[in-house]
Amino acid sequence: KMNFTERHGFIEKKPLQATSIDNDLRHSLWNVLDISFSKIDSLSEKYRKPTYNLEALLNFYWIYFFRKPLYLLDKIQSISDLKGKIRSKYYKLSWYETYSFLEVAAAWLFFIYPREKKLFISSCNFIFFFLNSAYRFVNRLITPITSEIEINCIEESLADKDEAAKHINSAQTMLANKQNDQFRESIEQSILAVEAIGKKITGDKNATLASLCHTAKILPSNSKARQALFNLYNYTSSKEGIRHPLTNESPPVTLAWARFMLVVSSAFVNLIKLEIDLSKNA
Repeated sequence: KMNFTERHGFIEKKPLQATSIDNDLRHSLWNVLDISFSKIDSLSEKYRKPTYNLEALLNFYWIYFFRKPLYLLDKIQSISDLKGKIRSKYYKLSWYETYSFLEVAAAWLFFIYPREKKLFISSCNFIFFFLNSAYRFVNRLITPITSEIEINCIEESLADKDEAAKHINSAQTMLANKQNDQFRESIEQSILAVEAIGKKITGDKNATLASLCHTAKILPSNSKARQALFNLYNYTSSKEGIRHPLTNESPPVTLAWARFMLVVSSAFVNLIKLEIDLSKNA
């Protein structure tokens, strides 16, 4: 992912931006926001949603994100001035507040103008990739998953909007919530996604991975490969697993392990769905 100048050593490659945002990244992300902002008024006219124009979004930022008094809006003469004030505040945000700012735009677009949301998220992800951010949008949340393959895997598992997807979405949300340290809960939701797809495929509301493997012959026939999947799943129900109450002997659950379980469980769900589709078309 290095460009010509970096590959040939004319400038140093940007370091991974995990706990910071440099000026290039901040400017570029604002440019993406600005482009989306400029489209919103025309979208509100096209889809006949006059109450969901740019002014509505900027007011939302002012009142709910920056928590500024409502009466101060009366003193702002134009939308252009309001946008300028929002931009000024954006440039004073910490690196993590900046990502929260972007998530607001993604959520707002998702509920009002879904097609524009897709373009906004893909544009942000390109900037994240190009300027070496350690984060990506997955669905509507910015998460510390740096592999494009991992992102695609999770997004694919969310496509069907079924019970498994709901658990994957919950796992992702908890994974992103570093402040409350919900890594154990994230892993449990990841495993529940595997159980949910098992129930869906077998028609058994009490299905587990074990019953899924026995009734639907879609897992690897190689005994060692099958056992590896069993062991990974059964770990969560063991004495040290995340489904047992916390004790002094409970091992710590890290971000890396929660992320691993989210990606693996997403891949597991995708594997089962793909194999079922292939068997139907055989």
